[in-house]
Amino acid sequence: MIDIDDEGVIINVFPSGENGAVLCLLSREHGIIKGYVRNVKKGKPGGNVYHPANRVRFQMRSRLEDNLGNLKVSPISEYVSRCINDKVKMTIIMTVSAMIYSSFKEYERLTDFYERTIALLSDPSAADYLRWELLLLKVSGFGLDLTKCAVTGRRDNLLYVSPKSGRAVSKEAALPYVRYLLPLPSFFIDSGSCVSKDDIKQAFALTGYFLRRYVFADKKIPEIRTVLEEYLLKEENLVYNVACS
Repeated sequence: MIDIDDEGVIINVFPSGENGAVLCLLSREHGIIKGYVRNVKKGKPGGNVYHPANRVRFQMRSRLEDNLGNLKVSPISEYVSRCINDKVKMTIIMTVSAMIYSSFKEYERLTDFYERTIALLSDPSAADYLRWELLLLKVSGFGLDLTKCAVTGRRDNLLYVSPKSGRAVSKEAALPYVRYLLPLPSFFIDSGSCVSKDDIKQAFALTGYFLRRYVFADKKIPEIRTVLEEYLLKEENLVYNVACS
């Protein structure tokens, strides 16, 4: 018998039958959960609680552990409706949902990751999204070490990352190997720094390299991530984080 009372973020929705749907959620206490919800009411775009990236309270009941449980869902925060008129923010929260859905198995405990995800969905920005991708790598077991130089141990002038080790490299130590290294955007190590379009481009390249190498080694990275990158790099005069405003 499964009896769960928790909260979570909807990360995918699959229509099932005439009026039902299977929801996939990132829950606070139980990781990824799937369950069936009855009588799904279709509403206006962004005004439907059963939408990826919305935060809900739910109860799930199932007689057998292997059976798809029945869900009862109530809204906490409908992030989609908040961002319905902001193309960039909407794409960020939908990318978050797609990345989570493609990255984790059911019932992996992800409590700290859940809290950071809620913080991002509540106030989405380009810089915070890319920092969240670093967290996704860490939670998946492939965290980067950006705290000190892999060669000298120094903590200053960190400008590159080794594609082999995922560790930072200082400007001086990198000189003979620059063409083999990945640029390290400053906002990954200094949260108060202003973020430029070049920084965003470098950050997507850096996290994307390791995501494709490890988390998505045997499957395609969600296409919406590429859409998000294109939006961010095409936008003119876009403020990428609060420090730049």
